[in-house]
Amino acid sequence: MSSFGFERAEDSPGFLLWQLSTMWQRSVRKALDEHGFSHPQFVVIAIALWFMENNLELTQAKVIQMSKLDPMTVSNVAQKLEQLKYLKRSESQSDPRAKSLTLTSLGVQRVQELIPLVEGVDRE
Repeated sequence: MSSFGFERAEDSPGFLLWQLSTMWQRSVRKALDEHGFSHPQFVVIAIALWFMENNLELTQAKVIQMSKLDPMTVSNVAQKLEQLKYLKRSESQSDPRAKSLTLTSLGVQRVQELIPLVEGVDRE
């Protein structure tokens, strides 16, 4: 008698999703590492670009909601991206308790260089 609902591990959709996700993350990490960028950093500036191109205000809370990253990671990544001059953080116009995130021109240039790399991994 087995404790599992599937006869073989590869029959489990959750296990297959786990394997695929792990392989994809490893490939993305490798592509971004070669350019001195982490995957969470890429996710934050890619979301920032999407919001900018759609003329929407971006807050750290919206990054958390959209990316599913934890709040501390988003805060640390936003601080690092600000230090690197890719992102500006300021008080939100709609909520003074929130931090608004805006890409700098350097940030736009950087994320536009990285998007093809990540999308290339997606195509593979």
